[in-house]
Amino acid sequence: MPESLRICFLSAEIAPYAKVGGLADVAGSLPKAVSALGHEIILVLPRYGTVEASGFPIGPAEVDSIEVRLASETIPLDVTRGLLPDSDIPVYFLGNPDLYGGGVYEDSTAADNTKRFAVYSLGSLELLRALRWRPDVIHLNDNHVGLVPLYLKHRYADDEILGHAATAITVHNLAYQGTFPLEEWSRVDLPPELAKEGSSVEAWGQANMLKAGLLESDVVSTVSETYAEEIQTVEYGAGLDGVLRSRRDRLFGILNGADYSVWDPRVDPLIPHHFGPEALEGKEKNKRALLNAMRLAHHPDRDVPVIGLVSRLVEQKGFDIIEEALPDLLKMDLQMVFLGTGEPRYQELLSGTAARNPEQVAASLAFDNGLAHLIEAGSDMFLMPSRFEPSGLNQIYSLRYGTVPIVRATGGLADTVEDYNPEGGAGSGFVFQAYEASALVEAVRRAVQCYGNTGAWTSLVRRVMTLDFSWGASANKYVDLYREAVKRARGRVDGPNIRAS
Repeated sequence: MPESLRICFLSAEIAPYAKVGGLADVAGSLPKAVSALGHEIILVLPRYGTVEASGFPIGPAEVDSIEVRLASETIPLDVTRGLLPDSDIPVYFLGNPDLYGGGVYEDSTAADNTKRFAVYSLGSLELLRALRWRPDVIHLNDNHVGLVPLYLKHRYADDEILGHAATAITVHNLAYQGTFPLEEWSRVDLPPELAKEGSSVEAWGQANMLKAGLLESDVVSTVSETYAEEIQTVEYGAGLDGVLRSRRDRLFGILNGADYSVWDPRVDPLIPHHFGPEALEGKEKNKRALLNAMRLAHHPDRDVPVIGLVSRLVEQKGFDIIEEALPDLLKMDLQMVFLGTGEPRYQELLSGTAARNPEQVAASLAFDNGLAHLIEAGSDMFLMPSRFEPSGLNQIYSLRYGTVPIVRATGGLADTVEDYNPEGGAGSGFVFQAYEASALVEAVRRAVQCYGNTGAWTSLVRRVMTLDFSWGASANKYVDLYREAVKRARGRVDGPNIRAS
C-alpha cells in the first residue's frame, strides 16, 4: 500500500462554497488536515448558485466539460476549478444550470434530487477519468453519493482509472437517507435487479441511497464514537439499525474536529473584539456588541448571563423540549439569543416569545454567519438540547470561545462535553441525560448558579478555552480508515443481502 494516498472527497456541501449545515464545515476542513499529513486530495462539488455568490476565485480546469449518461439522457457538465481557501487543494465544480442553478437541496422534489445527485455521483467519476486521476480511495459523505459504490461495481469495474478504487462512506446524519420510489429506480441507470426486495438498495419498500452506500462501501464511519454505537439501536437507527449492526466489523466512529483558523476568538475576523483565556476583557465587549446587535437591554446594575443558540429549528435539535421549558427558563434572570431557520412552528415560537419578552429574548430567523460568530463570542453559555446529535460542532466552537455548553448527553455532545462538578471544579459544561424539559431546565439552573460564582465561572471559562478539538487527531484516524478501506477493497467480496429490518 502506498505511503501517500490519493483521495477523492465527495460532499454535497463544502464550505465556503455551499453550506447548509455542519457537513459543509467538515468538508471544508478535514481535507486540509489530511493533506497536511502528506496525502493528495481533491474535492468535487456541483456548481450551485451559491458557489458563484461565494466570491472565491474559480477558473478553467484541465478539462472544459464532461458528459454523463443517465438512462436515456446524455447530460453535459461544464468543469471549472478553484482552490480550497488557505490551501493548494483543488476543488472541481460540475456545472449544469438546469440541475444546480439554485441552492444545495431546495430544488426540491425527491425525484429531482434523485437525478441531481445521481448526476453528481456519475459526473465525479467521469471527471476522474477525464483527468486520468487514479484514486486510492473515494470518500463519500452522506446519502447524496451513496450510489457511487454501485456505479463503480456495475459501470467501472474494469476501468483503468477507477477499477481499483476503494470507498469509504461517512454518515453525518442517519435521519437523511435519500429515499425515492422503487418504481423510479430506472432513473439512476443501474441494473433493475438491484432494486428488488431485500437488495442493498431497498429499505421499507423504497430505494434508499444511504443503505446502498452503507452496504456497498468498503468501510463505514460516522462522526463520533457514541453515535456509532447509538445508530446500531432501534431508537437511533432510523430504520437502518439492522444494516449497521451487520457492518459492525467495519463501522468506525471518528469525532469531528474544529478548524481553529476560522473558529478562534484570538483571530476571528468576524467578531469586533479578539480575546483569549489569558485576557477575557474582549469577551465582555463582544457580549455588549451582541446585546446591541440583537436589541437586548444591557443591565449595568447586575450581571445577567446570555444563553446563545445557533441551529436549524427542527425537533431533532430539541425544540420540542425548549418549547415546554421556556416558561420556566424565562423565570430565571437570564437572556436568550436564537439564530436559525427551520420548521414554521418553531420560527413562530421564537418570534412570538421574543415579541412577548423583548428584554429577555431575541431571535433572528435567518442564516447569518457573522452573527453566528458573534453569538459564540458574546454569549456566556450555549444551548444544545438535541434529541440526537451525530457529532455537533457548535459545542466545540463554544468551548474555544469560553461559551460554556449546556447539552444533552447524546452522540458527539456526550463525547466532547464533560459535566461540571462544583466540588472539584472539573468538567467543561452542563450535561443532562433525559430528553425532558425538566432536565433541560435543571441543567440551565445549574449553569446560572455557577455563573453567579464569579471565581468558579472564570476558572471554568479559562479552562474550557484551552481544550483542543482540532482536526489533527481525527485526520490521522481518517487516514487509518482510508488504509482499512484499501485493504478491504483488495479482498473485496459481495456484501450481505440484508433487509432494513
